[in-house]
Amino acid sequence: MIPYVHYKFKLCKANLFLHDYSSRKNSGSVKFVGRRISHEWVIDEQKGLTEWYPGTVVSLLSGKDGEPGAVYEVLYDDDEEPYEVDHLTEDLKSSSVKFLDI
Repeated sequence: MIPYVHYKFKLCKANLFLHDYSSRKNSGSVKFVGRRISHEWVIDEQKGLTEWYPGTVVSLLSGKDGEPGAVYEVLYDDDEEPYEVDHLTEDLKSSSVKFLDI
């Protein structure tokens, strides 16, 4: 598999210089802190009812931002206190989190 390669160039005095090189395998961990999200929560598991709640990821409590197992504080729009959430990465993969700020 060929990794995704990205080159950045800088134009300086009409000459093209290689400014920066970065290479990454297409793992691309997504950052959550400071982002506006809509988060799907199960309201009634037996009936399969869910509801979407908009909010802001206000801080990272433990782990690394964007990594599985990271624990965040999320302040949902209709609440006064943030919730501790430890499954944002997993919920993003299952389409239960959507970014509102893109």
